[in-house]
Amino acid sequence: MNKLDAVNNVLRRVGVLPVSALDTGGPSAAGHAERFIDAADTSCQARGWHFNTRRGVLLSRNASNKVAVPANTFHIDTDGQSRHLDVSVVGGFLFDLENNTDTWSQDLYVTYVAKTAFTDLPEAFADYVVTESAYQFNRFHKKDKELEQVLREELNVRGLRR
Repeated sequence: MNKLDAVNNVLRRVGVLPVSALDTGGPSAAGHAERFIDAADTSCQARGWHFNTRRGVLLSRNASNKVAVPANTFHIDTDGQSRHLDVSVVGGFLFDLENNTDTWSQDLYVTYVAKTAFTDLPEAFADYVVTESAYQFNRFHKKDKELEQVLREELNVRGLRR
């Protein structure tokens, strides 16, 4: 599903006419719907799912012996041969909590949860994000109590299970 289709699905669910183009950052209903989609997408993906979890990845040190965290990472932890190391993220690099340093003498194996592009989401997940977005759009803009109940029931039926 592309973002325009998602926006139009949200608008349709709340009784607003579809649009022919996105209004990213704009004040229109489509712009608001897109912001709700982005927020729901990020919130839902941050939980970590099969499609956006990378396991057993070897991250190499840079010239300064620091290990950079991959872009768009929600959370990360050591894995495999490195699982005994206690890490956190500081300034975009892995930080050794036991030794209070961000320099490493070895490359590290990690598992991390990364943001997946909206167009690459599994269809069921994208549908859930659209339903959550419609629910939020209604709660903050339309305030239709009957529609809120319908959308809440749809969310319960579509409920994402890990």
